[in-house]
Amino acid sequence: MLNRTLQAIACLAWSVFPAVSAFADQPVRVIEITCAPELSIFTASTKTFYNISTDSNAALKRHGLFLANKFDYTCKLPEASYRIYGSTPDAQPKGICGGSPRTMLNVKRNENYLLKEIYFSPSCINEASPYITSIIIEESPKDFSHRVATVRLFDDEKRIDMSGSIFSVTRTKKTILNQKRLDCFAKDTHTSLERCLSEIK
Repeated sequence: MLNRTLQAIACLAWSVFPAVSAFADQPVRVIEITCAPELSIFTASTKTFYNISTDSNAALKRHGLFLANKFDYTCKLPEASYRIYGSTPDAQPKGICGGSPRTMLNVKRNENYLLKEIYFSPSCINEASPYITSIIIEESPKDFSHRVATVRLFDDEKRIDMSGSIFSVTRTKKTILNQKRLDCFAKDTHTSLERCLSEIK
């Protein structure tokens, strides 16, 4: 009788523990979003958690967190709507960095792109293209006749010069930051982001 009890406990442990170990310490990348219309501020950043379930999507959203595998959110500020969307490819068992694919980010102000197909997470290769991990958008007061918003970018490794990683959104000029322009800015710290925005297609 005792042996049968021990066998039953062993079978139960075998069935439970693999599921637990598969759940624990698995990285889950999320996008943390702050939409504050009364402050005219919209922010987004990447976070990684290790002990949450991907089934917790509803609970995450209640706290401004969105799974990075596919996200789409619109923040309505007093002067404009900002849409942030993107995705992360499924992890692959083969290939360089296959197990840690990079998140791609897009940001629109109304119908115009501000950021288009920018890496929003690091790579497993140090020499890979630069990326950002945080974006802050502040709408300008109504009495600003020229500038309508300011965009600030940040990255964990500080490969982007924070003093120059600000660009203005104006009423007359459409400014789109894509990955090629971000690469241009990160390669030469003496190059202004504004020059890369104007010279690189």
